Amino acid sequence: MRCITIGAGAGACAGATVGAAEAVYVLLASLPAEYQAVGAAWTLYGLFGAGLGALIGVLLLPFRSAPAESLWCAAYLLVATPLAGFVVFEALEARLYDDAGVPVGVAAGLAAALCVGAAASWWMGRNVLTKTPLRILATTRGTGAAWGSGLVLAWIFALSPAPRLAQKPPPSAAPAASAPDLILVVVDSLRADAVGAYGAPPNATPHLDALAADSVVFEQAVAASTSGPSAVASLYTSLAVSSHGCERAGDFLAPELLTLAEGLADRGYRTLGFPNQAGVSGVRGFAQGFERYAFAPRYPFAARESTAELFGYRAVWELAGRYSPDIARASVSVPAAELVASGLATLAEEPIAPTFLMLQLMQSTPARNAGDEQYAADVVAVDAAVGQLVAGLRRAGRYDGSLIVVTADHGVPALPDAMGKGAMREAEVRIPLVVKLPGRERAGTRAPWQVRSIDIAPTLLDAGGGRPPPHWQGLELFTDTFEGDLALFRPPSLDEEGTVPPDWQPPYWGNHPASRDALVESTHAGVIHRALRRGGAKMVATLNSAGYGAETSANVEFYDLVADPMERSDQSAVQSSQQAGMRAAMESMVLDRRRTVPQRGPATGQGAGDRCSRCALGYLSPEECADCVATSAPP
Repeated sequence: MRCITIGAGAGACAGATVGAAEAVYVLLASLPAEYQAVGAAWTLYGLFGAGLGALIGVLLLPFRSAPAESLWCAAYLLVATPLAGFVVFEALEARLYDDAGVPVGVAAGLAAALCVGAAASWWMGRNVLTKTPLRILATTRGTGAAWGSGLVLAWIFALSPAPRLAQKPPPSAAPAASAPDLILVVVDSLRADAVGAYGAPPNATPHLDALAADSVVFEQAVAASTSGPSAVASLYTSLAVSSHGCERAGDFLAPELLTLAEGLADRGYRTLGFPNQAGVSGVRGFAQGFERYAFAPRYPFAARESTAELFGYRAVWELAGRYSPDIARASVSVPAAELVASGLATLAEEPIAPTFLMLQLMQSTPARNAGDEQYAADVVAVDAAVGQLVAGLRRAGRYDGSLIVVTADHGVPALPDAMGKGAMREAEVRIPLVVKLPGRERAGTRAPWQVRSIDIAPTLLDAGGGRPPPHWQGLELFTDTFEGDLALFRPPSLDEEGTVPPDWQPPYWGNHPASRDALVESTHAGVIHRALRRGGAKMVATLNSAGYGAETSANVEFYDLVADPMERSDQSAVQSSQQAGMRAAMESMVLDRRRTVPQRGPATGQGAGDRCSRCALGYLSPEECADCVATSAPP
């Protein structure tokens, strides 16, 4: 029993030490606004280490006559070394190599470093435990006291109040009396062809279709990314992925970037956000400019967001899911109907002030093919939530005067085997975009030309009385030429019977002068995907990436969406001037987007960051903005 108790005690201390180190890393890397990870890591890893240490104690039975200090050091290192190696390896793979696997050379170097560290720790530990008062750790009472006191301190810290996220700065101008409410509904992973207004079967989305009848429907809207956080970052900042830099899982939105919420808050708007995904939560930087940004995930075991970042927690969740179907199917997102109810209740707290309300609707983890019943059920649930939102706005008397945008962050593959055929398929990049204007202006209009999700922020900011900053890469959806652009799709004249002449054909959307080049970017598992959609054609480039910044030559695909809307025939082998021009344009756009965008200078006092955001919006004089960086990327 002596070896087993020593091993269990040493293992508990070793596990808790590794867990605490990972928790600190999580807090520093992800910036959570709560500290639960510290207490959870100390408890979880300590218990796991105690169990592993007890097993190691059995293996140490042949050496039971050795001094207690030697047995304690051996057990501690035999638990701490592999556990630390696992955590560091997982962190490297997730953060640096984007789940693409750590190279063999790097893994070997990590193993060698751990072995050297373990050897040095053995020598130092033996000296510390034999020549200092810390030798009490080698006793059962000493180890229990050390781990127990650490547990108490860890949970005191875990439950202590965390620093509050940055609050909305005071506005620089009062909103106009006629300023409309602005409501942005972002549906997670909603394909355009899943909506009735875009060709889905009748009654597939009755509430969305009813809203579309009161709105302008943009038939060819393209997402900025096929990754949720990247796409939402582009929605908020009107920047391409290569500009805002929020590319990989775990990236957070840089505080230097000017967001839509900040621009509207500066115009006196209440800004309310209800995200529904950890990747776009406030601790990732997405709360910039929001007065309230409520994210309440529902992780198993009462875990919070920081705890969910621990590799040990994920392993326990996965293991428990094998024995409990409820845990395996657990979704951390809030049901769409419940989130809409929260948004309406918050909106009603101050019914007079103009408000910007962002709702991210998702029902569960979306299915990955069009025929999946779960995906269809999720679409139905989200559609019902949109109907609930519209009904609530009508009851509050805020529907007619509001500008409502319903869109998606991105779509999902439509074919069961689409993921094996490549990325950036139409079902992933083409999204619905329905814009209901105040007073139901232009109700029932369909705009066939191509627009982009980065065009939404300039449109909303302009409607709120602000001026989109020059570095934003999107354009307003309703330009001065909007009516003229629509006129091109109407026949110039009717025949004597009032019908369209048989020889008249409306222009193809890809050739319409209002269509905008759409750049789509995504990074996953060490692979960079880029697509350029232009003139009814799409070019897709796939590049391997080994860590940050390293790219290899691209594998290029080319599809003619007019002749091949299902993208079954790759035409990249058939060289053409159109392909050459699109390839050069894609490379040029990516390089341009990587240039510096306007950033705020270092804060010199309260409100300094807000002052620089006003400079970026053009509200202050050049003299007042002398210490604010103002280089810009071309649109």
